[in-house]
Amino acid sequence: MLKLIVIAVTALGAYAQNLNYDVNNEITIRVQVLRAHVSSTVEEPHPQFVVETQEERLMDLYVAPTRFMASQEINIPEGAKIRVTANVVLMPDGSDLLIAREIEVGRMIYVVRDHRGNPIWEFFGF
Repeated sequence: MLKLIVIAVTALGAYAQNLNYDVNNEITIRVQVLRAHVSSTVEEPHPQFVVETQEERLMDLYVAPTRFMASQEINIPEGAKIRVTANVVLMPDGSDLLIAREIEVGRMIYVVRDHRGNPIWEFFGF
């Protein structure tokens, strides 16, 4: 089982928003949320999720801007076991970044990018 720790990192979120999403290179992983922190402040507009794999490999996971998540009532509670469909991107520092397209929490499925990988929040002006 993968473990997920939620933190807020503005620079990483801004970086993730500027990357192209490749639907041909998607992966689907199951994770567990260990801690959640989502801020709605201007200083922290992009919540980040840090994923620890069974092999103890750490990866960042980008979902969407905080304001979009709040407007769509995307709730990822602590302790939840979730499924994430995402792209893996190599960061300049050599670490891996997962960019989410779809997140399943319980019976809820949150789609944050369309079938082509375009951010849905851009259609809503976020």
